[in-house]
Amino acid sequence: MSRVSKTTSPTGDLLYGWFYSAGIGGSVVALFFLFNDSLHGHPFLTPTVLGSVALSGAGADAVTTVSLHSVVLYTLVHFAAFALLGFLVTVLFRFIRTRGGAATVITAIVAFTLMEGAMLTASATVMPGVLPRIGHGLVFGANAVTAASMALCLRWSSTPGYDAEDDIPEEREEELAETPALF
Repeated sequence: MSRVSKTTSPTGDLLYGWFYSAGIGGSVVALFFLFNDSLHGHPFLTPTVLGSVALSGAGADAVTTVSLHSVVLYTLVHFAAFALLGFLVTVLFRFIRTRGGAATVITAIVAFTLMEGAMLTASATVMPGVLPRIGHGLVFGANAVTAASMALCLRWSSTPGYDAEDDIPEEREEELAETPALF
């Protein structure tokens, strides 16, 4: 007895790709800066700076201590932005893939360009001074790793013929078949 339906729907595939690419994208960039901030002895300073400048109007250089309030507020904005980006790159990936193009590479380039453009625009408008404070090289690197992660997520999640059930060892199939499915 199969626990997972082997049929898929275009809507389900779109939602799956959207959810995971957005979650992976938002998480990768957040973890990138958490790691960098931690290396420099100030975990969560980057989201504090971003949140304080964008949401409270503070000066980028004036923010010197971590504010969990700013971190939480900016995290909400951050993941909302990645929800939008995840949707856009998922639709783009699926569009290119159905036409036989190099969907993974093109999606990564477009995602990177959108993230860089958004950061440059935000830095010039609602977050003045943030880019020099954080460092454009770090932002560039984080955006590159994030764009590649999102595109690879979409590539791996849409590989034809891949079925997670094929990865279950035969000796566990009977045990799993006897376990009631949640859905």
